[in-house]
Amino acid sequence: AGHWKQVASDPKHLNALDDLFKTTSLTGKKVLVIASPRSFDTNLGGVFKRSVWLNQEFDITKFDNKEYDNTTVLANDRVKKLALKYPNIIFLERGDLYPASNMTQDNYPISLDGSHLSIKGSIASAEYFESTEKFREVSRILK
Repeated sequence: AGHWKQVASDPKHLNALDDLFKTTSLTGKKVLVIASPRSFDTNLGGVFKRSVWLNQEFDITKFDNKEYDNTTVLANDRVKKLALKYPNIIFLERGDLYPASNMTQDNYPISLDGSHLSIKGSIASAEYFESTEKFREVSRILK
């Protein structure tokens, strides 16, 4: 997963996304749009590797910066607002996709660069999503 920050911060990009959503709505095909994961202003991969090398516990909460993440929250909200205009678009919220801890079950950060899901993070996100009611709802819709 990537981030909606750049798209949502530029009216031209938002209009282009709206046009894309409009075009897909004409096909009647369902489209899943996912919220961006929590963003961090720290290179989590470097900090995480260092903690592994030094055999130290990794605590992602030390790097939580709500102010920095607010841009991502706003971007998710703008994209969701567009998505809700079209009945074929299903917007998946953060809570549907990512554990609130932003960590995998084996204490690995879901993002190493602070923006994109790592491979392990992507797998953990899929497993997390599969355990939710939203997954069952989306599965029924897509059948």
